[in-house]
Parts: sequence; structure tokens; C-alpha cells
Amino acid sequence: GELGQALIHFRESRACCTAQQAASFDAPVAVIETLIALREGADGAHHLARSVALLKDTRNFTFLQYVPERVAEFAAAALVAGLELDYLRELVRRRQLSPPSPDAESWPWPIKVFAMGPFMLAVEDTPMRSTGKAQRKSLDLLQALIALGGHGVATSVLIGNLWPSPEGDAGRAFEGALYRLRKLLGRDDAILLVDGKLTLNVKIVWVDAWALERRLDEVEAVLASVSSGQIHGEIADSIFALYRGHFLEGEGESVWMLGMRQRLRGRFLRNLAALGQHLEAKGDAERAARLYERGLELDNLSEELYRRLMLTHQKLGQSAGALEVYRRCRHLLAVVLGVNPSAETEAIYRSLKAG
Repeated sequence: GELGQALIHFRESRACCTAQQAASFDAPVAVIETLIALREGADGAHHLARSVALLKDTRNFTFLQYVPERVAEFAAAALVAGLELDYLRELVRRRQLSPPSPDAESWPWPIKVFAMGPFMLAVEDTPMRSTGKAQRKSLDLLQALIALGGHGVATSVLIGNLWPSPEGDAGRAFEGALYRLRKLLGRDDAILLVDGKLTLNVKIVWVDAWALERRLDEVEAVLASVSSGQIHGEIADSIFALYRGHFLEGEGESVWMLGMRQRLRGRFLRNLAALGQHLEAKGDAERAARLYERGLELDNLSEELYRRLMLTHQKLGQSAGALEVYRRCRHLLAVVLGVNPSAETEAIYRSLKAG
């Protein structure tokens, strides 16, 4: 971890070599210089572009073999910058580098699972499709593992949720589904089975639902901090980028998925409402209104967002717009749920009519 001292020794060693030998030191020297510059914020982008170009031109995949974590740090920064993507992805695959962070979305993850909205599984960037009943059960196993936390999930819990019928050998059915799932993912180490518990390997598998939870944690921390005046629109955009729809939308209403679905939906809506109210407090009612509208596009049964949108239109002097929002809310609640708006929503409507 002492990059400055490492750089001194590499430069001294290079100076002791012949011209032919010295070339092998160019790559590690360039990479270490880049890492130092990135950490210190001293023209890191320039160092990064120059180093990646050197590595790509020489097709060097073996530099700094003894510290893969530093190579991963370097590769992650270059991937975010969009530099020589083909070379960097090949570097990650050849060296089997682990991502420096579970939130490294630009990382060429061997396996990506999209569970927010329509379910999609991608292996080495190739979408996988269900081709039969047996494979469908394997995908159910993957979905249930994610919904139940993905770490240390007892096989008995998975079997009880996916093979509840006492008929047949549920244990063998589970083993067969796990075998097919590992084959589908292309790596046995993607799912670890230890002491009767399954864990999804987060160094290999990226799951959008888990990335969303980490992002919501960050947003809640920012909102709770004294410096919440620094909130920018990119925060909301980052949530919408991950929340493409409700958890496993269109995959049914199994008990094991509903807990995760409702929890993520609740956190998503609470964060949107809090961000919108923050914007309102800062005098930016127009941006708050756009935020609420985007939220309602994803969840058109959220009364809280309807109420916030009604009040925001009222602040903007748009009484007709506020009343139209109420009518939309009342219509959808009646058609979809067969209920009337809450007393709180009705009170806002009456105040609008009176005004």
C-alpha cells in the first residue's frame, strides 16, 4: 500500500537495467504513477489515459502480478473513464480480477442479474433465456436466493419455498436445479454451498436490486446529514437508473418474493418523497414536481406521491393541474384497488376546491 516508496524502488531498478530490460519496468511505473495521481487528484485523468494507451499498445496483461487488487483499482478507474474498453475487459478476464467495489457498475462482471422490473440474466454480456421447465426451476432458485438475501440462505428454506409439495424427493430436485443453474451461469464458484447454506458470490455476480439498496442507503445518509443542502439531481437519476420497475415484476406473486418487493418499493417511494420535499424546501418546486411524476410513472398507486404532486402544483399556482392529479389518483385507486382516496388526500382536494 506504500505506493510512493514502491515507485522509488521501481525507478531505481529501472535505472540499473540495460535498455532492453528497462522496458519491462515502464508499465508498472506508469500504473503506480497513475494510482498516486488518482488518489491525490493531481492530473489523474492525464496519467490514466497515457498509462492505458501504453498497456494497450504493448498488449501487456502481466504487469504487477503480485498485487491484483492494485490492478483492479487501476482497471476500475479506466473503465469508468471509458478508455480502451476491449483491452480492459480482456485484462479483467485474463487476470480474473475481482471488482474493487460491489458498486462498480462499469466493471465487466461475468454475471449480471437484473431483478428490478422484467427479470434478465446476462452471462458474459449475453442474455440467457429460459428454454424449458427444468431451466425455469433453476431460474426460480436464483430469484429466490436473491429475494432471501443471497448470503447464507439455508437450503431447507429454499426447498420449502420452491418445492413445498411433500410428493417426490425435494432434496434431489433442489440438487438438480442447483447443478443446472451453475451450468447456466458458467461458473461453479458463482454460487457457494457451505454447511447447507447457499451464497451468491458477490465478486462474480452483480445484482441490480442489491446495488439499489446500497444506493438508497447512500441517499438516506445524505438526507440525514447536515450538508443535505448539497443534494444534486444526479442522486435521483441514479435511483431511477436502478429502479426500472418493481422487484421481479411479471414473475408472479410467490410469498418468497413479496417481502423483498414491498420493502424495495417502500424505500424507493420514501426516498423520492424525501428528495422531493428537500427540493420544495429549497424553493425548486418545478424539479420536485418532475421527480414526483417520474415516480408515478413507475408506481401509479402511490398516494403519497400524488399528494406531494398536488401540493407542489398548488405552490406553483397551478390549481387546475393539482385537481387533475387528484382525479387521476381517484380513478386509478378505484379501478385497480377498488378503494377511495384516503382522508388525507381528500383533505388536500377540499382545500384546493376551496381555494
